[in-house]
Amino acid sequence: MLAKRRGWRIGRLTAALAVILLLMAVLPPIPGTASVHAAGAEADTAAAAKAESYRWGSVPIGGGGYVTGIVVHPSEPDLVYIRTDVGGIYRWDETGAGWKQLVGWANRGEFNLYGGESIAIDPSNPNVVYAALGKYDYLQPSDIYKSTDRGETWTATGLKANGKQVRMSANGGNRTAGERLAVDPNDGSVVYFGSRYDGLFRSTEGAAPGSWTKVSGLPAANSAPHGVAFVLFDPASGSPGEGSAVLYAGVHNAGVYRSSDYGATWTLLAGSPAQPLRAAVDPFGKLYVAHNSGLAAFADDVWTHITPAADAGRTFGSVAIDPANPDRLIAARKLDSHGNPIYRSLDGGATWEKVPFARDIRVPWMPDWHWSSATSALAFDPFRPGRVWLTDWYYAWRTEDIYASPTVWRNDARGLETVVNVANLVSPPGGGAVLHSGIADNGGFDHLSLDEFPDETYYTGTGALNGLTTTGIDVQQLNPDFLVRVGTYGWNGDGREDPGSGGYSTDGGKTYTAFASLPYKGAQGGKAAVSAASPDVIVWAPQGGSLYYTSDRGETWQKADGAPSGLLEGSGIFGNYYQPLSADKVQGDTFYVYSRSGGFYRSVDGGKTWTKTAELPAQSVPWHTVEAAPGVMGEVWVGLNEQGLYRSSDGGSTFGRVPGVRQAFLFSFGKHAPGRLNPAVFVYGRVDGFEGEGIFRSDDMGATWVRASVANPFPGNDPNAMAGDRQVHGRVYVGTNGTGILYGSLTEPLAEPVFEDLTPPAAPAGLTASAASSRSIDLRWNASSDGDSGMKGYRLLDEDGTVLAETYGTSYSVSGLVPQTSYSFRVQAIDRAGNVSAPSEPASAATPAADVTPPAAPSGLSAAHAAAFRIELAWTPGQEDDLLGYRVYRSGTPGFAPSAANRIATLVTEPEYADGDGLTPETAYYYRVQAVDRAGNVSAPSAELAATTTADQSVEVIVDNLDAGFASDTPWTPSTYSASRYGANYFHDGKTAGKWAKWTPYITVPGNYNVYMLWNASADRVTAAPVEVGHSEGTGPIVKVNQTQNDNRWVYIGTYPLTAGSDAYVKIVSPGGNTTIADAVKFSLASEDGYGSTHPSTANAPDSSAPEVRFDREDGAEAVGEYVVWGRTSEPASLTIKHNGAVLATPYKTSWSNRFAVPVKLTEGTNVIVVDAVDRAGNRSSRTLTLTASELADKV
Repeated sequence: MLAKRRGWRIGRLTAALAVILLLMAVLPPIPGTASVHAAGAEADTAAAAKAESYRWGSVPIGGGGYVTGIVVHPSEPDLVYIRTDVGGIYRWDETGAGWKQLVGWANRGEFNLYGGESIAIDPSNPNVVYAALGKYDYLQPSDIYKSTDRGETWTATGLKANGKQVRMSANGGNRTAGERLAVDPNDGSVVYFGSRYDGLFRSTEGAAPGSWTKVSGLPAANSAPHGVAFVLFDPASGSPGEGSAVLYAGVHNAGVYRSSDYGATWTLLAGSPAQPLRAAVDPFGKLYVAHNSGLAAFADDVWTHITPAADAGRTFGSVAIDPANPDRLIAARKLDSHGNPIYRSLDGGATWEKVPFARDIRVPWMPDWHWSSATSALAFDPFRPGRVWLTDWYYAWRTEDIYASPTVWRNDARGLETVVNVANLVSPPGGGAVLHSGIADNGGFDHLSLDEFPDETYYTGTGALNGLTTTGIDVQQLNPDFLVRVGTYGWNGDGREDPGSGGYSTDGGKTYTAFASLPYKGAQGGKAAVSAASPDVIVWAPQGGSLYYTSDRGETWQKADGAPSGLLEGSGIFGNYYQPLSADKVQGDTFYVYSRSGGFYRSVDGGKTWTKTAELPAQSVPWHTVEAAPGVMGEVWVGLNEQGLYRSSDGGSTFGRVPGVRQAFLFSFGKHAPGRLNPAVFVYGRVDGFEGEGIFRSDDMGATWVRASVANPFPGNDPNAMAGDRQVHGRVYVGTNGTGILYGSLTEPLAEPVFEDLTPPAAPAGLTASAASSRSIDLRWNASSDGDSGMKGYRLLDEDGTVLAETYGTSYSVSGLVPQTSYSFRVQAIDRAGNVSAPSEPASAATPAADVTPPAAPSGLSAAHAAAFRIELAWTPGQEDDLLGYRVYRSGTPGFAPSAANRIATLVTEPEYADGDGLTPETAYYYRVQAVDRAGNVSAPSAELAATTTADQSVEVIVDNLDAGFASDTPWTPSTYSASRYGANYFHDGKTAGKWAKWTPYITVPGNYNVYMLWNASADRVTAAPVEVGHSEGTGPIVKVNQTQNDNRWVYIGTYPLTAGSDAYVKIVSPGGNTTIADAVKFSLASEDGYGSTHPSTANAPDSSAPEVRFDREDGAEAVGEYVVWGRTSEPASLTIKHNGAVLATPYKTSWSNRFAVPVKLTEGTNVIVVDAVDRAGNRSSRTLTLTASELADKV
């Protein structure tokens, strides 16, 4: 551990009752002891007497995240370390052919430490390893950590600049440069670190706390935010115990510096590459440097360019020297792409050849084209001649003979779990899968095993959802092999006209079918819920949109009535982790949703209409979970982070706070414990009676709790989703932002309880039955009692005595019934000893007849507008109360009959339709319309309409930043860092105010044009960049665009009159402070462009609202010592943090997810922490947290 404290229908009813087998998976042997505490009720004596033990491990996925560096120990065989951008650091296990995570101890307040900025070994002591840890330069903590036991435990060394923690950015630009950390091979007490912002640091005491000093002689200001790329000792310049006299430092935008006096003074080597990335030095002092324009060698004070001719001028990210022969070199090109070539040289770089390769792939789902992708580092194994390691976007690859033809590379990835979870996790109650996930850059997985890697991912295949990143998942309760996925292409649409999609699987994820339609043009991401009784009924909440429902499995979608809008406010796959939507797990037509304004809403008609049923605490910054409990209807809970956990047992009509739960950052239901029918409850947060934040489980609906988490591994890497296992009691999954999915499981399953009770409970009384629909009946009864072992639940019987289901509640909905049919039911009570009561008195009900009356045929069909590729239809709206919508049909010949073959719209909800699919100019088309009611009845067709398209006048002109129509005042910096772009790359301004970029189209058809602009969005972008449009009537008005939103989307700027020629233009001017992006602009002739109303405009939208600040906890008590203040803001902001009046950090920027985590040293007594927030428009707000600190003993 660290040396510092870390605060922080069976039978005739055709209902299915699944019997789920208990399957315990084998987990890595990492046990931990949990304690039991009664929160608001007495604990069971048997449970309280026994502390439960948990093991934690990772759901095997296998790599998937960026491995940015590797170091191999020169004097200890098989001692290899790798670092990743957001997934921690790892040590190689040669015997087990796998990797071990070394940052598993970091808790949620320390998630920034999962970024591996650099790593260094002590060549003279194999037990010593150093790691520079810090994901983002706008978050804390960040520090150099030292281990003396090969990474098993760590000590923070306290590196600071001007009294503040040195900023690191393992997930920032130049993240593959290195190594920035270095230990003198001739004197292990000498350690250097090259920072991004603050220059070079040195310790001559083995990085002991307080021993770091700033090294003068190297530039810092002009090299940020990349700074010192590497520090490298020349071992031949010294002797053991005496130190190395010569060392090198590569500085971005400056070049390579050398010191020949043990680091006392430094000199820039004239002619050195200006943007060095990595370097190596041979036994004779010859230096090799990989840099942004190739490869270079330095010997006898002369630089030689040795870049392979085939890749002259291109970036090389790595170079390594064979320890057995210094004339033998390897190097790799580094571009953000796949298939970067690897080169080998046998003559010191005079000549090169590409390394032929084959692959021995150990991760089944990995696509063939994913190889040497954004290649980051190369390293020889000094103990195995020819063995070479290569790291890239997904893996650490290894070949046993770099000089073979071909070389064979394998990607052992056991233990290497580096993906980013972006969806809610779902554990089905049965079926073929144990878990379903959504993963950034890889789409998501349907996990069939917790022992083996998935065989495939739909994301890279040829299936219906290829390229879709899942953000929302749900399974159907009666048929858990039916699951729904919704999501976004890429990170935020990939520039597609339809940026998102969704679909379903009927076989547990083996195959998928895409939805036949989308709720609206531009729908993407968000969350989805499927009816517990019918796979055809699905509710979708797309990001930024309202609720939509389908009753035909995605053939058609309709906007819900009465539902709150904007439930998921974020942009892209990283902006909407919270879960506002759930389906009732028993009642098939019931769905629930929470709005951050505090309103709780319920639908009882399959998502069609919604009613506000309760008021819960509001959230200024959304972070909540809505989940209905399995096994009973109407049981729905809402987790509100630091505002606690709320429970409703009446379908959301009333709520009560679950006692003892102080914080529910995440929560989920899991399989019931032996001897019970109620589900287990898991909470990631704070529970009364336990020290600090953790993961807790209750088997009695929140009356008592046990700790399920252990100290290491702890799922602290920015966790964002939780799922209780519905098949195995006690198991729970947590999705993270860089270390995949962790799960904990009981080391020993709980046994069935034994009671000396032979007396059955009393038979239930008061059973009633009422028809809920033509296919379902709701049952309700009074609770029974048992004075001995206590009540377990109830058993539902049909009139023949066949068991339909078991439930722990006093109500149930029986679905899948036949319309206009009578049914009779009874209920039995079951106690915890297994005794079953006599049946209740029967209760009967009849399902009503189904609606078979069709609506009236639509009338008044007309063509409101016709263009070359578009015909707009309108008709008189129907008057039926249960009217659902309309179907539209088209034919090329008159007198046609409507059919599925000529249907162009399955369902539209308004009496109008714009047809723009496959039309040709100056052509006659024929249309008819039918009305559809909510029961699915279809009217007779309308009268036929003939309409003709006009001559072709459509125009669409796109000017990219690489096209001839693009110009700028000074060169803007090209980048491919973000995959969100229109063409090969995009430009940015380097945060320099006053720079301009201009797009000039060549217009052939004059007219009014819709103008759009595209950029890649992030929190570091400008919020009000002025855009000027030149047109035939002059210029303006000025439009200000917010580039922190609408990633990779055509954002509508306005409509302008343009003449033929090249007189029109669009010009953006950088306001400075943050990054301005110049990518592509589109001009579309407005009369033919149906796209303008589907994407948002940012024109002249002033920002006048202050940023809201929310802490992840309430005022309260804590122990004296270091504590991490953790919270969020409602938008990107700069923060000033004060502790008892003293300023701690100014300015301190929130992360891309608007989070902050600031360490504060709590002192005895009252600690007042004030966070002042300023957004980019200058709006201000403030929030105060008061903590009373004392020297407290650990709670039990």
